[in-house]
Amino acid sequence: IKTAEKIVLLRQGIAESKADIIRFQTILGTLECWRGLDVPLKAKSTAKTTTIIGVLPGQYTLDSILSVLAEQCPDDAVSIEIVSSTKQQTALWSVCHIDSKDRVYSVLREIGLTIPTDLADTTPNDRIAELEKQIKTAKESLTQKQEDIVSLAKERENLKFLFDKLSVDKETSEAALHFKSTEKTVVISGYLPEGAIDNVKTLADEYDAVLNIYEPNEDEDVPVLLKNGVFTEPVESITEM
Repeated sequence: IKTAEKIVLLRQGIAESKADIIRFQTILGTLECWRGLDVPLKAKSTAKTTTIIGVLPGQYTLDSILSVLAEQCPDDAVSIEIVSSTKQQTALWSVCHIDSKDRVYSVLREIGLTIPTDLADTTPNDRIAELEKQIKTAKESLTQKQEDIVSLAKERENLKFLFDKLSVDKETSEAALHFKSTEKTVVISGYLPEGAIDNVKTLADEYDAVLNIYEPNEDEDVPVLLKNGVFTEPVESITEM
């Protein structure tokens, strides 16, 4: 049983390691565009200034972003740095007066700005290095757990034997539900084929047992006894081998 429990725990550990790898790789993918930023994404505001960071869909230049801001909020001074820009997305980092934050943010949101979900207190490069280390550790853990399971292959036959034994125990426990007993008596309930009723009555009389026979209710799940016909009875001994 300990071996079976160990395998279950190893399988759970493998699933968790695989999930960790996917999660770390997903976060890592969102940080790739921020490699050139030398300040934390979770930058703190000062008494008069605040930062706005995010990703715009598509490729933008600094002039194109500043032109939109100049048109929509001309009285707000904004400093913007393009961290990275591809055909798919543009990552930007900006600083503005704290009183201008809502207006600037609203304009950038209108052109599709999304805020990173992994806002760490470290720089993107440090966070990327941390994630790469976590991915490496998770992969090593995954490999070790897989090797541990392979090493238990020699226990396969023992596990099959254990499975068979537990199956029998389960069937025995389920059968016991049909028995009721006291210190001196036992009550057994079940189903009989009609042809066996007389034999059972004789057996009950022989052991002074009380026998109560009744027709099953319509909603009962009555087992079906199959009986071969005259032409197939001669080969029963062969088919039962």
